[in-house]
Amino acid sequence: MTIDLKNNIVNYRKKTIEQLDIITLLGEQNLEFKKQEINLKEINTTDLSVFELKNVLYLFVIRDWGDVKNGAELCSAISILKADKSNPKLPKVNPPQGKNILYLGKSTGNFKTRLKQHLGGYSHSTYSLQFSSWTDKLKTMKIDLYYTQVDFNTAKNHNTNDLLELLETALHLEHQPFLGRSGH
Repeated sequence: MTIDLKNNIVNYRKKTIEQLDIITLLGEQNLEFKKQEINLKEINTTDLSVFELKNVLYLFVIRDWGDVKNGAELCSAISILKADKSNPKLPKVNPPQGKNILYLGKSTGNFKTRLKQHLGGYSHSTYSLQFSSWTDKLKTMKIDLYYTQVDFNTAKNHNTNDLLELLETALHLEHQPFLGRSGH
């Protein structure tokens, strides 16, 4: 079997440029992010009823470090949790950048379901924050969730999952969260 790599790259480049043109139009919107405090010590009492949304961009932001000294200590603690294979799949640990963005992500489907995964209702096949599996020291941190629903009316004939992924990547590159990866 022979694959025409040059032609594949040209087609990929054309599709990517088209998508970037569309997210440039989407970027003209000002996204208003709503805020929800997350209490890591009482994670099971978090009311998720308001999160029946689709096409959401969200950020978990550290409001107060609690007993954790800094980003390097946070990343080290998460790396230790990741090394224990009995724990659920935790996101990639990034080099500390000195910002307070813990994680940012997207949800094309039911945002409420995605939040449940982050809080601790995990699936063994999905990477998520798994706050319920964090150590007591990490649970002293105060976390805020910022979220917004993206309006894709200007991009009706395009794959919203691809576009949301490009927007997530743009945010990831700009805000450099402690956890998670850019694009999928």
